[in-house]
Amino acid sequence: MSENIKEALEYAVELNQYGMEIVTAADGTEYYDANKTSMRRLKPTPYPTPLHFNTLDSLIDYLKSGLDNILNSQLLIVVESPKEVNVYSPLDPEVKRSHIATVQSLTPHVPFGEYENATDFNVFLQSLFEDSDDRETVLSFASALKIENGSEVVDDGISQTMTVKMVWLVLQKQKRLIQ
Repeated sequence: MSENIKEALEYAVELNQYGMEIVTAADGTEYYDANKTSMRRLKPTPYPTPLHFNTLDSLIDYLKSGLDNILNSQLLIVVESPKEVNVYSPLDPEVKRSHIATVQSLTPHVPFGEYENATDFNVFLQSLFEDSDDRETVLSFASALKIENGSEVVDDGISQTMTVKMVWLVLQKQKRLIQ
């Protein structure tokens, strides 16, 4: 056991003798020689955190503004999905890209295939869909639905007869303008 500790200490002293040398490049950047074959930057390049946007228009406005001196620079724009777009800088001398901006659209949840009561459906239809003639037609149809449930039971002591009726009615309303 003590031999292993002695060998480890001798190895540590040997490594210290060949200590990592700091080399300064012509541009003032400092590197250290990690293992006599590869130079590593002493203080790596800092990258800013990406900006977050919700619309492509806001991203275009930012890019055109020249705010961070990126107006005339080449950018890599990656469409990750229908809801996400990312913007990256060109490769730097360390062969790394800076993540400049990301756009994630805010899209409403449209509950297709699920039950909605009439009031919620009308509010949903008016707030999440574009104003058009088709929307007005669906809205007038949905607001004029009437569902009647009824049942009738006849019991004469010997037999029972039950009638269940479920009726969906579409009420038509006429709107008249008074002149």
